[in-house]
Amino acid sequence: MHKPAQLTQIDLDDLRHGVTLETPLFDPLHSQQILLLAEGTVLTSSLIETLRRRGIQKVLIASEHVARVTRLLAPAPPIANVPPTSKTQEPKAILIGNTPFLFREKKLRENTLSTLHDYSFWHDCSEPKSLSLPKSLVVQMDQLTFETMARLCGLYAQAEMGDISSFDQSIDICNQALNQLTKDIDTFVAGCTKLGSYTPSLQGTSSAMLAVAVGNVHGLTRDELIELGVGIMLHEAGMLLLERGNLELSSIIDDLSFLELSKHSSYAADMIGRAKNMPRTSQMVAYQLHERCDGSGYPRRRHDNQIHLLAKIAAIADHYIALTTPRPKYQPLSSYHAMEQILHDARKHKFDQNVARSFLYTMSLFPVGSLVELSDGRIGRVTRSNLEKYTRPMLEIISLETVFEPTHTINLANEKGLDIIRPLSDLLIYDDRLVGV
Repeated sequence: MHKPAQLTQIDLDDLRHGVTLETPLFDPLHSQQILLLAEGTVLTSSLIETLRRRGIQKVLIASEHVARVTRLLAPAPPIANVPPTSKTQEPKAILIGNTPFLFREKKLRENTLSTLHDYSFWHDCSEPKSLSLPKSLVVQMDQLTFETMARLCGLYAQAEMGDISSFDQSIDICNQALNQLTKDIDTFVAGCTKLGSYTPSLQGTSSAMLAVAVGNVHGLTRDELIELGVGIMLHEAGMLLLERGNLELSSIIDDLSFLELSKHSSYAADMIGRAKNMPRTSQMVAYQLHERCDGSGYPRRRHDNQIHLLAKIAAIADHYIALTTPRPKYQPLSSYHAMEQILHDARKHKFDQNVARSFLYTMSLFPVGSLVELSDGRIGRVTRSNLEKYTRPMLEIISLETVFEPTHTINLANEKGLDIIRPLSDLLIYDDRLVGV
């Protein structure tokens, strides 16, 4: 039997129930690593109890899969055969002017569920070269978003007819999105949150792209980001299997309508499970996307560690897009007020607070693209987040005379005595003044 290159020992009590193993579990008490559970096994409570009755207290698992099957922090992978004279690699930093974007391992251990290891996708992303978003990349992102929506619309139409043979195309769609993400994170975020009216393909596209951006900041690997994106994209296919009337519900629905609506998560998960060559974790993401950490979600009212990490990331991204997207009988929130609502819900423990922090670092308190008023009376448009300095993003300064053309850019992290005093709605000009809501 092939033995994994790197194994980590974990307590049996720390295994997360309901997770499908993507790598075998071994017995650490035997030198030959006796197989306990094979790849593809679902970790049910009865199965874990059976191991406990056999005297198993600890298990071995491939190090890169620890975070997926436990509620613990994933330890850094052991480094084998490192020469004694080799130097420790410095933390990756992105520098813009004098402002460091540092993801130090210690800070991430304190602030998120994962740590940026050598295999985190973050290291594949390019450093921003300016405070403004490159126009060429903005055009590329708009084109990618349009093409993704069109492709998803085709997949949904086939699924509605009972054909899920092309579901694996969603993996290629996610790979294309990740390639674009490597070019400029903020341009990617700005593009995927530039919304029109609700359609399943728009919700699936925008939510998936925003989620992978957040997952990138959270320290996920490329494979995990693909699993996350695929699960969200195909989740929306379940909506099309509902009765048409449930697609345009008002904000208040009765119990029977809600029960019908909640079935779409199960429909989507079932289709992903039956499709060929699909990541197993994507099925869990689609199924648990509407679960909430306080148990108020659906379809199973799961709590905290009963919810997969990737589903927790998906939940925040999907909810943000839903809050900011115009729908029949529903007025969308501004990007700032949607962010405020997300943070409020995180404090109430609806969302995972560590994931919410990664979301805040990705978007900033005043999301990319939003307008703000500064303490000196000037108006700015947020161009880039400042990660942990989320109240002091990077801005383009604009004026009433040249509303859509910035006069210059600033980094609030470098501007002492200059603060954001309030968010503004999308430019409302009245009596030669800029009015914010």
